Amino acid sequence: MYIIAEAGINHNGDLDTALKLCAAAKAAGADCVKFQMYTMDNLFLPDRLAERYKALMPVLARCELDGSSLVKIRDYCREIKMDWAATPEDMAGVEWLLENHAAFIKVGSRQALNFNYLDQLGTPTIKVLMSMGLSSERERNAALCLVPSARLLLCVSKYPAEAKEYLGGCGLLADKSHAGVSDHTVGLGVPVAAAGAKMNYLEKHFTLDRAQIGPDHAFSLDPATFKIMVDAIRDIT
Repeated sequence: MYIIAEAGINHNGDLDTALKLCAAAKAAGADCVKFQMYTMDNLFLPDRLAERYKALMPVLARCELDGSSLVKIRDYCREIKMDWAATPEDMAGVEWLLENHAAFIKVGSRQALNFNYLDQLGTPTIKVLMSMGLSSERERNAALCLVPSARLLLCVSKYPAEAKEYLGGCGLLADKSHAGVSDHTVGLGVPVAAAGAKMNYLEKHFTLDRAQIGPDHAFSLDPATFKIMVDAIRDIT
């Protein structure tokens, strides 16, 4: 299983913290560290999410990584032999990731609803992982028509989500159309179940300290717990 430490915006807008997240993810056994890549002017928000994200806009503005910071993250990950990737919000971000040889392009659940973006994305020269946390079956099929090479990630767009939302009903153990899981639960049950179900990818939110102030820290794993998860997965795969 390919394990992605989703650093996201848990660097809080600080480059040194972003680099520490890379080092800690490597030490914890992750295969890749991933960040969010956006500019506030091009941040895509479907109408159904505009109100939910309204309160987060100042946080997102503070946590925007500029090009210089992304280059330093790229170079540091190469130095420590760590895969790196990002979730771009526009085609300029996609082109940058292609030019800089990211491990993959991540399409978040928001962008999986942006068919204009998906149409431009098409079939890029590197791997595409796509979360489907906000999509109906019809929307998922449409997304795959536009990006046929994408590997789908099962995702529940709640922060945090409950394990039963991934494991029950039409979730992880019932739906074999997904290549992996983007996990928003607090615990380790979903990652271990995903490994047992022979999923190929796991994305799990990662922070240096869950007590920090910010939207994602509280449901992320700290380095010690992330390592426990990685070791458990490696034991059964």
